[in-house]
Amino acid sequence: MTINNVAIYLRKSRAEDGLTDAESLENHRNVLTGIAERNSWKYEIFEEIGSSMSISERPQLKLLLDSVTNKYIYDAVLVMDVDRLSRDRYDSSLIMKILRDNDVKIVTADGKITDLRDENDALMTDFKDIFSNYEYKQITKRMIRGKEASARKGRWSSGRVPLGYVYNKDTGMLDIDEDKAPIIREIFHMYANGTGTHFISLEMNKRGYRGAMGKPFGGKSIRDIITNEIYLGNATLRKFIKEGNTYKLRPEEEHIRHEGIYPAIVEKELFVSVQRRYESQKMKPNRAKAGTHSLSGLVRCGYCDKVHAIQMRPTKGRVLKGCSKRDLITGVLCKNHGILYEKVMEEVFKDLSKYSATLDETVERLIEDKTMYLNSKDRELASLESQLKTIEAQLKRINYMFMNDLLSEEELGEMKPQKVKEKDHILKRITEVKELTVDDKLEEYEKVSKTLKNILDNREVLSDKDLNRLLSSVINRIVLYNYKDKDVEPRIVIEFK
Repeated sequence: MTINNVAIYLRKSRAEDGLTDAESLENHRNVLTGIAERNSWKYEIFEEIGSSMSISERPQLKLLLDSVTNKYIYDAVLVMDVDRLSRDRYDSSLIMKILRDNDVKIVTADGKITDLRDENDALMTDFKDIFSNYEYKQITKRMIRGKEASARKGRWSSGRVPLGYVYNKDTGMLDIDEDKAPIIREIFHMYANGTGTHFISLEMNKRGYRGAMGKPFGGKSIRDIITNEIYLGNATLRKFIKEGNTYKLRPEEEHIRHEGIYPAIVEKELFVSVQRRYESQKMKPNRAKAGTHSLSGLVRCGYCDKVHAIQMRPTKGRVLKGCSKRDLITGVLCKNHGILYEKVMEEVFKDLSKYSATLDETVERLIEDKTMYLNSKDRELASLESQLKTIEAQLKRINYMFMNDLLSEEELGEMKPQKVKEKDHILKRITEVKELTVDDKLEEYEKVSKTLKNILDNREVLSDKDLNRLLSSVINRIVLYNYKDKDVEPRIVIEFK
């Protein structure tokens, strides 16, 4: 078969790690395009940077294989060497099968043309795959051993230098940064003395201190500091294992620890004290998440969207606590006041009664005039699209704050799941509304009406947990506006689903 059209596949070579990715790829590009031009082959370039073995992490290779399978336009794939396609035995077999099934040859930089439908060529390719895979594993082992050897000697080879240290170019080791180390010690002392990570970050920012990247502190960055053994002078390697595109924590017995190889910034007694408190804080249950109150997780601050916590007071009974969220930079406290729990419950049931009556009227009108549903459907879709835009903007903001160390994992775990849940609910609702018929809508209204009547008729006998479940099925959120100097009287707005 004559070769007229080729796909050029470019990927950074480990053998050229002395060059930048751009330089390495440029060299390969010049060689391969030169071959194509000398042979008057038309070509398309598939280029990616990286040395991953897996197809799943190489989008250009996936695109190339998709083109081979569905477009039937290439006579050959032009590469520097066969192992540029893959050193992974499983992936390599899959790639070779796709090329063989579509009668696509492999042309390498040395001019060799491999026809995978020729048994001898295919056998030699298999042998090369085996040796390439072995070579890759040997390189990986050498890299790991080299990194461990460097760590044992106290040399730094783990990327960004932690706050409190500076990298010594002459020795390759870490030295204590005498200007920043006191910040680290102060953070450890504050936490050991009972101050939470959120308030420590506020205090550090208020003093004008910043993290390793020059960004304001957040709960996450404080937590990362107080749990980092490097401040004790220790290094821990092989903590994580890569599975697909994610990293998972290895079992502790697989970690490789080296003690006392870096200069310590904090004393062992202080470090141990901090770890003890940190672990005890992690074990504390969250009442709100357990759904121990009828309104758990439903009442949000109208000014900063933080969930209002519920607390039992000896004299007042249950109350919704005032909002305690602070601005991470200024430290200014949100002044949305709390309110008696029963006051909110009173408003909730008042609105539930109104909503139930309105729903019954809507059902009657819909039965009489089904064309009105089309108008209400358009209005609901417009409202849902608007809500979706708002939620997506909030999620972007939350992600930005977390990535810039302005939110701790605990805060992220509190804020993001709720927003994701709201987004999923809206997306699901948009799909449902688009597909709903008039009869479907009537059935939906009747289901909600039944739930409302169950709540209203059985309020006194339902447990807090069951009532919370039922309220959460019909109420999206309860928004409290009770800000000092802004709201003369508390305002409670209930958003139904």
